[in-house]
Amino acid sequence: MKRAEIITALVWGVLSAWLGIWMIEKLFLPDQSRSILPLRDDTDLIAPLVIGVLWGFTSMILGVLAATRRNRAGLEDAQLAHAVGTVVETHDPGISHWDFDDRSHPVTFLIIQIDARDGGPLLGLLPVDGDLPDVGDTVPVRYAPGAPGVLYPAYEQVL
Repeated sequence: MKRAEIITALVWGVLSAWLGIWMIEKLFLPDQSRSILPLRDDTDLIAPLVIGVLWGFTSMILGVLAATRRNRAGLEDAQLAHAVGTVVETHDPGISHWDFDDRSHPVTFLIIQIDARDGGPLLGLLPVDGDLPDVGDTVPVRYAPGAPGVLYPAYEQVL
């Protein structure tokens, strides 16, 4: 963990402990004048409200830090490899999607054989809703090395 995450987690832990002790004292301590907590005031509500708001903000910051860490790790895993595949077969499942122009576009799956850089030939599916290449044509594709069965179109030229 980085230093900001550790400090935020420590602040969150201290605020959580303060709120927990305050709640237990209010529920089970008959004499409220002998509190062990600092930051006492006359009404005894302002400090818990401020600390509760700070606890909420630190919880949100911890959530954002965790989400950015997950997204950063996801981006590293999503590095797609480029390949040139050969169309082996086409499959029409009978589904379509609607465009913004309220026109139906049929979706066809191309079964493509690619020569992976780290292994032998692999088969994968590429959904297409436009012009269909013929069987035997080469198609530039991208794939995740961890899951080579799902292909993505490569719009740029593959070297």
